[in-house]
Amino acid sequence: MVCPVTLAALREMYETLQLALGVAKLPQIVFVSIDPERDTLQRLNEYISAFHPRFIGARADRQETESLMRQLRVVSMKMQMEDDAGRYSFDHSSDIFVFNPAGQLQAYLTYPHQAKQLVKDYQSILTVSADLT
Repeated sequence: MVCPVTLAALREMYETLQLALGVAKLPQIVFVSIDPERDTLQRLNEYISAFHPRFIGARADRQETESLMRQLRVVSMKMQMEDDAGRYSFDHSSDIFVFNPAGQLQAYLTYPHQAKQLVKDYQSILTVSADLT
């Protein structure tokens, strides 16, 4: 569950890794919405693709979203805007979860996210994964 600042760092990381590793070893970046009532799949993917065309968005219903958030210990708080127009935003944790191809959580990257560090982290994850196989 990612904010624009983190998505920008992920885009820079992705582009750096693409040059270093080629497309085959790139991670699939998936943004999971924490606001399924507002984020339609179309709206979500328009937002995500503005950062990189290979990034994808995912959403579920409120119950499934809250279940996933509990499992991953993601916190969020809905914040009403002061203009009384019914607008709101979410304050939320900005961690990155790295899953392996089997769907198992492999790494948990905490905020703040900087592209150079994300590149190093991902390369370390690849090295550890190769050592385990």
